[in-house]
Amino acid sequence: MQALIKEMTAEKKLIDYRLIDGTEDLDYFTTEGYTDEQEVEQNDNGDWYVKGYLPVPTTEEKAVKVRAKRDLYLEVYVDPIVSNPLRWADLSEKEQQDIVNYRLYLLNIPEQSGFPNIEVLTFEEWSAE
Repeated sequence: MQALIKEMTAEKKLIDYRLIDGTEDLDYFTTEGYTDEQEVEQNDNGDWYVKGYLPVPTTEEKAVKVRAKRDLYLEVYVDPIVSNPLRWADLSEKEQQDIVNYRLYLLNIPEQSGFPNIEVLTFEEWSAE
């Protein structure tokens, strides 16, 4: 049997984890500041926490994440088309208007009701609505 051992801070943030086999003495690992056989989860930054103790992101952290996703979608879905005259000219008038409207949707995300607690839609998701 193996146990996942994690060194924890007082704030319950995971510092270290390692697998040990069941033959080792677990007394050392159950002393103050340590815990064993608890589930863990990982945040977006790659930090590990005991399940249920993930810190809640601040409003500013959420806003930064949403803006970054918005910027990525502008770069991936919009800029390659609008900045290339040949690609733009190949689109129908309706397709061009869809791209313009999607661009406006992305640029206006910070002014939307509920920001930053919103989901940024891809072009496909947005056009399906």
